[in-house]
Amino acid sequence: MDNFGNAIYVESSVDLWLENLNISGNNATIAPIYIDNTGLSFGALGGRFHLSGAQIDTTRAGYALEINGAAGDVSGIEMTGSHQGIYWDGQNNGNFPSSFSDSKLSGSDCLTLKNHLSLSGDNVEVLNTCSGDLTIISSNVNWSNFVDSATNTVLDLQQSTTLHLYKFTADLSIATIDTNSKIEEAYLLDVWVKNNHSNGVPRANVNVTFDHSNPSVSDFTNDRGQLMLEDFIGRIWTTSGASSFVSATVECTYDSTSNSVTVTMNVATYPLCTLPLDNQAPFLIWSTPEDQEIYPSGGVIEFNASESWDLDNDTLTFEWTSSIDGVFSSAPVLIVNDIGSSVTLTDGIHDITLELCDDFGHCVEEIRTIELANQPPTLAVSVTPSLSPWGELIMPRTGTFTLDLNGTEDAEGDVLTCWYEFSWQSSGTATGCPSMFNHTFAVGDGAPEGAFTLTVWAADGINAPVSYEIPVELFN
Repeated sequence: MDNFGNAIYVESSVDLWLENLNISGNNATIAPIYIDNTGLSFGALGGRFHLSGAQIDTTRAGYALEINGAAGDVSGIEMTGSHQGIYWDGQNNGNFPSSFSDSKLSGSDCLTLKNHLSLSGDNVEVLNTCSGDLTIISSNVNWSNFVDSATNTVLDLQQSTTLHLYKFTADLSIATIDTNSKIEEAYLLDVWVKNNHSNGVPRANVNVTFDHSNPSVSDFTNDRGQLMLEDFIGRIWTTSGASSFVSATVECTYDSTSNSVTVTMNVATYPLCTLPLDNQAPFLIWSTPEDQEIYPSGGVIEFNASESWDLDNDTLTFEWTSSIDGVFSSAPVLIVNDIGSSVTLTDGIHDITLELCDDFGHCVEEIRTIELANQPPTLAVSVTPSLSPWGELIMPRTGTFTLDLNGTEDAEGDVLTCWYEFSWQSSGTATGCPSMFNHTFAVGDGAPEGAFTLTVWAADGINAPVSYEIPVELFN
């Protein structure tokens, strides 16, 4: 663009989306992107603007991006040239939150944020081309993955500002913090609960208390014995300097056995809480078949509990029992009713019991219900000429249609019979199941004027026949 003025000028506008901008050569007296919503009253204000992806190249004495009185979501900003960086006053009558993410900061003033009731974001980097301070005024800012690649950027907090940083790289000791402002540096607390065999303890209760700055937390470990607690304050910086690092006490409990460990949250911390447990029952993990599954007669079924395990590394034994066929296997995983398999299950409704025991005599069991039964055939029908968008066959009074039944099948391989009929007559049952039927309407064949129904049938001789209905309309 030629240097006539702004590349983007927004005034008194919300719910505006701007994406993938490439801006250069604007008039040096005006910001390349300028957004001003200060003229909106509460009644007119309806939301946030969205600016996603902007490459800005400018040489001017002012800002490359200037925002006044507006809430918004800003991401993907990169700036080159000589400029002051970004200015964003987030004051808005609706008190909408804002976000600022995935951007690289540069310029003589780097970034100025003002009057943000709540601004969050992720992946913000200060480049070494940022020569000024990062100034935050009367705002609450929460950033993850903030990186100061310039290494000496001063964070300047003014007028009751809170800056919360998680997963960050910055020198907070050189920050300028006025009265009533603060920086919260936060860390990961990744808790592990293990037994005396170094195996993670699932569903162990974990209670974490802190000596300051964080509320207590109570939760359970996952299946690996882990409880990941992200973004907890490790230290607070004020005008007086840094507080002491937070001390976290982790108490873990399982099967009436408890232990505790205390850690200092000066980095990402991985407290290990070890429980000297008595020998425990194994964990039964049964993946297939699922409860209430239905299989065709003589269908192939995989029984799989191979992910079952024991906290004490004991040897495990498996016993699969059917309510119809009795005990049928002692393997952790097996396939029944398959060619070459020595294990078969008869048709019927089976309550399958899996009992899992360790060599200390601790056993657990689970019961699931499955059914093997002869299934109705699957009927597949396509029609030529094609049906209308409403599923109707509309064709000339003396025309011919074709029914294509390719794909019609029976899970057990039963012999099928297929036929079609009209609502006023039947074509009779065919011998076998042809892959195609052709039918030509003729004058005087009894086909009624107007609409009627064509029904296609398939039967296996065991289950009730299955059908597919097609509305038909003939025209002259």
